[in-house]
Amino acid sequence: SDAPLWFIVACKELIQKENDSAWLREVCGRRTVQDIIKAIVSAYINGTSNGIKMDAETGLIYSPSHYTWMDTNHPAGTPREGYPIEIQALWYGALQFLSTMDSKDSRWKRLAEKVQKSIGEFFWLAPGHYLSDCLHAGQGTPVREAKADDALRPNQLLAITMGAMKNPHMCRNILETCQELLVPGAIRSLADRPLRYPLKIIHKGQNLSDPHQPYKVRYE
Repeated sequence: SDAPLWFIVACKELIQKENDSAWLREVCGRRTVQDIIKAIVSAYINGTSNGIKMDAETGLIYSPSHYTWMDTNHPAGTPREGYPIEIQALWYGALQFLSTMDSKDSRWKRLAEKVQKSIGEFFWLAPGHYLSDCLHAGQGTPVREAKADDALRPNQLLAITMGAMKNPHMCRNILETCQELLVPGAIRSLADRPLRYPLKIIHKGQNLSDPHQPYKVRYE
């Protein structure tokens, strides 16, 4: 779910570095790079053959199980089926870039604004002052029926770096809360704290951890 969106981020950073958008008109196969970017965005909106699809009401992107960078199915850890926060941040960044690349078409800007509003509305966890890592939902389930988990993970930081979260107070709270994840020279992918929303790791029919306390200091 994230690789095509990272490709768009790379395109954006390349033309910013070179201060020249000519590369977007380079032909790759039978299409220009700009055409490929538009095709990626259109596919996310209309739905891909492997199940990625935009929720029409909110503009957020549904991601199938085990489709993001931190997922594994050996055994099934952090499947994150539904609406993961970093996918929404990357999606917002892609739409913003497309709105500048194709400025004559106002729908990209409108959709980016919808996505930004939806992130603030559905991911913000007021009790903890940070963003939910994932709105869990099955395929075809709208965002409004998804269940927000309370796992504190670093994926939410992309919502700030991609510009999806701009409220200074919220951004400050996110950064302060995520300091709990810092270790010397690195950042944890999960905070050592109890959870209300259970995160199960199932292998051969057995649960490998406490779903309400899934953090482990060491894995083998």
